[in-house]
Amino acid sequence: MNRPKPRILFATISAGGSHVSSATAMAEAVSRDYPQVDVQVDELMIDYGFQKQDRRHKNAWKYALMNPWSIVWGQLLVDRFPSATVSIQRRLLRSFAEVASQRLATDQPDLVVANHAWLTVALTLAQTTFGLNLPVLTFETSTINANGLWADKNAERFIVGSAISKQRLHHLGIREDRIDVVGYPVRRAFLEAPGKTEARDALGLDNRFTILIALGGEGVGGKSERLVEILMNIRPNLQIVVVAGRNKALCEVLEKKYLGKPDLRVTGFTDNMATYVAASDITIAKTGPATVYEILAVGRPIIATSRFGGVENVLIDFLEQKGLGHYAPDANTLISTINNYQTSLETRKAFASGASALDFGGMSSRIAQYIYHYAVNRRVDISVVGQGLPLVR
Repeated sequence: MNRPKPRILFATISAGGSHVSSATAMAEAVSRDYPQVDVQVDELMIDYGFQKQDRRHKNAWKYALMNPWSIVWGQLLVDRFPSATVSIQRRLLRSFAEVASQRLATDQPDLVVANHAWLTVALTLAQTTFGLNLPVLTFETSTINANGLWADKNAERFIVGSAISKQRLHHLGIREDRIDVVGYPVRRAFLEAPGKTEARDALGLDNRFTILIALGGEGVGGKSERLVEILMNIRPNLQIVVVAGRNKALCEVLEKKYLGKPDLRVTGFTDNMATYVAASDITIAKTGPATVYEILAVGRPIIATSRFGGVENVLIDFLEQKGLGHYAPDANTLISTINNYQTSLETRKAFASGASALDFGGMSSRIAQYIYHYAVNRRVDISVVGQGLPLVR
């Protein structure tokens, strides 16, 4: 009798790019390395009938993006009172946890991998209160700044991107022996991105020094119009590509203001981000974890022009320490940084060496091995533990 194919469910919430991106990256890595496994990426709250609660959460996140102070103060609060934070989440998510326990008991995947704090708390509650007898792993997405939202002491096990995240979670009350440093997964499109010239040909761009402004799926990136104005005045002329996400108003403003200007290309939301990054020499981006690591996996330096708070501030500091990116809050710093990459072969070589050493392809494969082994054996494969991102604070 043939043994059924292992089934792994990657449970996520599309609030911020890192959640869906990392869930998709893990699923892709497992499928590539273990084709006998059935994988599924699912927004459980929507699938299980909790659309209103899911929508309220996503609207709150959009508000936070537009008001970065709320991210900073919010994290200070949840980190100061992690146990209270988890207790509040349990009350908010109790109905969802009960339904999830019933649905998952019926569906019977071999493993659930959650990568959002709400899902960690809810699925742990499903295990401890509603009798769910399935293994649940948590992948903590920040890699460097885990906060009190994740701090459920009853959670079965955590995968984290760096030793810093392990230290943070332990400080928040999670047992060290339940936290494994394995790394950060990157989607296949970024691991296998085309070369620079090929990407430019595919997008119909000139083969010359190119700046990509990537504002995230919601088109939130800070000072966008002023940023384009600064770049358009640099001489010799740069080729500038703006991916404005779902910000239609910004697209319309830029297209009207720079109508007929061959140095500027403006586009909205795209599923082809890896090719746009590959076509660039430098990417100016909002420094969320998935965005940062996907750009670095392609081999492009990052410039951040705004600090949004929380993990993004910490990642900006990491990029500067490692020579992988730069914080440029004003026009002079921005222009100087771009000129340095244009004129200094040494700068470009140093960046390329640092980015290559991060080995995102290797990390993605190790994460797939960890997840597959846990799904099949419900034990940790210690051979892949301890090889995460070289983050320091």
